[in-house]
Amino acid sequence: MPAAETLSWIGNEAGHLDLIDQTRLPTELVTTSCQTVEDVWQAIKQLKVRGAPAIGIAAAYGICVAIRDLDVQTTSVDELRSKRLMILQRAEKPCCPWQNASMTMTAGCVMRSEVTERR
Repeated sequence: MPAAETLSWIGNEAGHLDLIDQTRLPTELVTTSCQTVEDVWQAIKQLKVRGAPAIGIAAAYGICVAIRDLDVQTTSVDELRSKRLMILQRAEKPCCPWQNASMTMTAGCVMRSEVTERR
């Protein structure tokens, strides 16, 4: 079986997330392309991405996908916060309390960057 990255961003800022579908291992090496926030959420929910670190990273990429699709010139800061909160809540796992804090920090940095660039 050829080597592949568990998670990888494909393309530039307009790109998407590719991840190994963990439900198909060990018999098959299949990647899933996550083009939308819903795709990322489904990958986490369906256990296509497994393990606390990988789930946290996938959720952070989900925030990137969400922001990629926003028009920061016309989107309010409250809408940005709402989108961030939705992703964080969907990815939160009760067994990994540090994970939510990590994703919150990542999301906060991304949001601050977006709002700062808009000004």
